[in-house]
Amino acid sequence: MLQSLCFVLKAVIYFLASTRKRLVPGAVPSLNLPVKSTPTSATTTRRELVRHQLDKRVVYHNLESFKKRIPGLKMKGWLKTENEDNVIFEFWNPTFSLPKLTCSVASSLDFSVAVYNWFLPDDHVIYTELKRSVKHTSISTIISKLESYKICEGLNKNELTYSKCEDPSPSCSSSSIIRHTIPIKPENYEEDGPPFQACIFLRSQDCELLCGNISCSSCIKQEKSVSKQKEKHDVQAPQPLKDKAPLSKSSKERLVATVQRQRVVCKELEGRISQLEK
Repeated sequence: MLQSLCFVLKAVIYFLASTRKRLVPGAVPSLNLPVKSTPTSATTTRRELVRHQLDKRVVYHNLESFKKRIPGLKMKGWLKTENEDNVIFEFWNPTFSLPKLTCSVASSLDFSVAVYNWFLPDDHVIYTELKRSVKHTSISTIISKLESYKICEGLNKNELTYSKCEDPSPSCSSSSIIRHTIPIKPENYEEDGPPFQACIFLRSQDCELLCGNISCSSCIKQEKSVSKQKEKHDVQAPQPLKDKAPLSKSSKERLVATVQRQRVVCKELEGRISQLEK
């Protein structure tokens, strides 16, 4: 009887040992974990966003439809010239021989703007806002935008900027100062003036031409660079000329410094000679 009871107990202990869950070394416990005091809210499913492509209203389909709708527009002070491949709008200043503003619309409905025959840079705000096309923008909107801007007056005219300015050429770099010459009509010439009269602007290579202030950001940056060069030039003392240096390529300040140095040398020599004579 006792042996049978021991056998039953051993069987029960073996059964319990085989069914008991044992901890695995390195495993994170998942039973009997502490419960958070603040229960987490159930996750809500967000509404899926659907992108709808908005089709812009087409104002002009091609150059022919553009030409047909031009006569009904009211553009005070603007002259229109129609060609086979483009349409040109010009706004004139009666003082000068070049149009103040020019807006040219090509057969592809792309437009270009020039100020006194100087074209705007490709990254101008007018081009970026209107995608440089009249397909989705009326020409009246473009004209009104052009009239709302001010023409950049460029850099200040002084001796240093005049010495650094260049005539327009393919060799001009981005840091160059370009001379923008606008001829005046002969009937507006000043009496006792030169035979050719013009208005000159000194602009940076990347001048925006049309801006909201007196000068654009590119010309202001160029002006600061020139001012720093002038300050550096003023701080540096002029060096005397070397022996046999050409006078034609030297400045007035260096000539004065050379004469002053020679006077000091002569004075020292005179002092030595007077001591030897004693």
